[in-house]
Amino acid sequence: MITSAILAVIFGAVWLLTLPLRALPDVSLPLYLTSSIITGVQYANSLSFVIPITHMLILLGVFFLIETGFFTYEVVMWVIRRLPTQS
Repeated sequence: MITSAILAVIFGAVWLLTLPLRALPDVSLPLYLTSSIITGVQYANSLSFVIPITHMLILLGVFFLIETGFFTYEVVMWVIRRLPTQS
């Protein structure tokens, strides 16, 4: 009896906290975006006999990691060069 009352209170609190999210309409991707993703996956699958998809994704991740590092370095260097002129 006490356990069911505690669970009912927890359920009511969670229901109340999620009320704004449940009030929003359902969202779905547009058809043109879904079809373009499917086409891209088909193109990637056609290349999988040369380079496996997992290797392509790893290489893409390494590329983005290197580019992010380079961009971060450039931003930090810009801030370092910019600070002495602010006095």
